[in-house]
Amino acid sequence: MAHPSILTGKLFDGTGERMIASHAGKGAKRYRYYVSSSLHHGGNAASTDGMRIPAPEIEALVSSKLAELFDDPISLMEAASPPMAAKAVSAARTIAGMLRGSDAASIAKLIGRIVQRIEVAPDAVTITLNGNQVADCLGPEGGGAPIQPERAVGSIVHPCFRSWCRSG
Repeated sequence: MAHPSILTGKLFDGTGERMIASHAGKGAKRYRYYVSSSLHHGGNAASTDGMRIPAPEIEALVSSKLAELFDDPISLMEAASPPMAAKAVSAARTIAGMLRGSDAASIAKLIGRIVQRIEVAPDAVTITLNGNQVADCLGPEGGGAPIQPERAVGSIVHPCFRSWCRSG
């Protein structure tokens, strides 16, 4: 069964270049990647600052960081104005559980809805949320408290990022 590329259309490299889902095979094994568009379209790897990132690792990182955000009511309350009510916090925890789950189609649908953009630089991954969609996901009590549009989760530095992120 093919794995969906759950970050399609959301992932950009540190120079702002869109990253495209790609794959390679060796024997029966299939390797999924996200590749800067200049590398994907036959660009010269030596003359570009493009990136090639293994898909499972970046997808797991993004899902994990989003789950942490939705699992932390204080962070969500700081992003919402006025503060969120208990039902919205409960909805956030449900979303966090779904992001930690194994239903790739549901995770892809949720990420497609709440994530504005993911930028990958050599030392950080920045996830920018669509605040209005996050509020809608939290239900009437969260939806009545619009979060600042395009609010960034922040720069998330993955300690071994350089080991699986290659430029050029």
